[in-house]
Amino acid sequence: MNMNDDERNTLRDFVAFLKTKPISPNPRLDDAILQIVEKDLCPSVWQIYAKMLVVCMSAGLMSLTLCPQFGIGQETFLFHSLHAIGSGIVFHLFCGLFFVTIGASVSAVVLKKNEIRSLSKLKSAFFLGYSVVCFMLFTIFGKDVFVISSLFWIIGAFLGNIIGFESVAKWRLA
Repeated sequence: MNMNDDERNTLRDFVAFLKTKPISPNPRLDDAILQIVEKDLCPSVWQIYAKMLVVCMSAGLMSLTLCPQFGIGQETFLFHSLHAIGSGIVFHLFCGLFFVTIGASVSAVVLKKNEIRSLSKLKSAFFLGYSVVCFMLFTIFGKDVFVISSLFWIIGAFLGNIIGFESVAKWRLA
């Protein structure tokens, strides 16, 4: 076998490494490394929820600039289009779907891949709770809310959250 000096040195170092006596790391160091790896692989669900809440609330508040109902936005083509869809039930369903999809999608972009994996089935509970809380806040602070038909906003919001988050999360994890 024809080797140059660098390759001979590398091989000599490797043979010396193989002949050395094994050294066990300090048990405290071993435990500290295992804790760091566990924290990275299995992040706290509450920390993930907090991160998602900040992102969803920020995106939700920005999306309210399109809705004149709360005195933030102005009447736009989108607003009139949503109202022209039809009945109050269909309007509230599409309104909920539209206004939360952005926040859920951005959440899936902001979260790390291991955080997305850690959520698994727990994301549905978060999105349902988030949708209900938003609906309650809209009912408290909004005006002209007919509670029965606007309950469909929760369904639309839940679907928008799941669709927005899942589509981006699947793309990121692929």
